[in-house]
Amino acid sequence: GQSWLTLAVAIGVGLAVVVGLLRIHHDNRLAPIIFGLVFVTISLTLYVDMCTDKREVVALAWDLGAITTGPVTVPMVLAIGMGLTKGMGREPTPDQSFGVVTLASLMPVNTVLLFAL
Repeated sequence: GQSWLTLAVAIGVGLAVVVGLLRIHHDNRLAPIIFGLVFVTISLTLYVDMCTDKREVVALAWDLGAITTGPVTVPMVLAIGMGLTKGMGREPTPDQSFGVVTLASLMPVNTVLLFAL
């Protein structure tokens, strides 16, 4: 029921924050990560929609991905990203942290779809 859904979203957001912070720490470009994640997300969406009996989960997963970028998550994730950057002795820029927010929107879609399988 509802507990697996909460767990799936929490794991997705947690993974997104970890990947985003590792990207900032290692100074990697965001585009390859986002493109790769979008490819995986679309592929997983198509698989669940066309090859399983869990079609109703697809819309739910995408709705939950949008909800995760709400008024609590975004400021928290932005602050964590900017704090990490400043702690590393670099000047924080908002675009570094916004990558983490993008990941926090996509990762829960994947974790919900994977949990549904």
